[in-house]
Order: sequence, then structure tokens, then C-alpha cells
Amino acid sequence: MLISKNKIIKFVKKSIETNKTVWHESKHNNLNVLFYAGETPENIYFLKEGILRVFIMDKQNNVEHTIGFVFPDEMYVPVSVFNDWCPAFVGLQAIGKTNTVMGINIEDWKNLIENDDEKFRYNWWFW
Repeated sequence: MLISKNKIIKFVKKSIETNKTVWHESKHNNLNVLFYAGETPENIYFLKEGILRVFIMDKQNNVEHTIGFVFPDEMYVPVSVFNDWCPAFVGLQAIGKTNTVMGINIEDWKNLIENDDEKFRYNWWFW
């Protein structure tokens, strides 16, 4: 069973309202970096407002390539969450004028989907 992106976003928004102790809101100014390549991100991110940029860096730590964007009502799930929390190979940077990001620890996320009545825990990442 493959679930739609809309169903996941609906679940996330409901979860943010009903599970305020596990979701953490943070505000980021333009060009603020949430994490760099080589760091180990601890969260899954949901963007409420702004734009986030996914980037890679060269050996001198200069931004070399933008490889993607995260827009409002989208999630960013670091690949490292599936790989025993290895360091990320990309960075995540706020590039909107005002950026509001919700973060949740992977273990808290697993608990939320495990206890969800919709039972999409086995395939939530296929969106």
C-alpha cells in the first residue's frame, strides 16, 4: 500500500497539534544552516513557512551545488535516519526571509506512526 503525500501531511499537521511535546518549532533567518554535510542530523523536519535548500559542499567548505528545495507543507527526512544515524552527505539551509521549521526526533516519529490508527508505518517514506 502506497499512501499519498497529502495523507502524510494531514497526519503531520494533526500530530503537531496533538503532540506538542515531541515536535519542536524553530525559527531560522535567511542563510541559517540547520546542519552541514558530515554532521549527524537528529530530526525529521517539516517546513511550516519559508524555503529550505539542500546542498553539498566542496573540500574548502564552499557551497558547490544546490540539489533540492523544501517548500511549506513538505518534509525533509535525512537519509541518515535509515542508516543508523551516519553523518549526512548534504546540508540543509534556510533561504526564505522567515523560516519556521518543526523538528521531531526519529524515535518520537516512529512512536507516532506506530500508534497511528491509519497504520501507514510500513511505507511512510514512499512519498
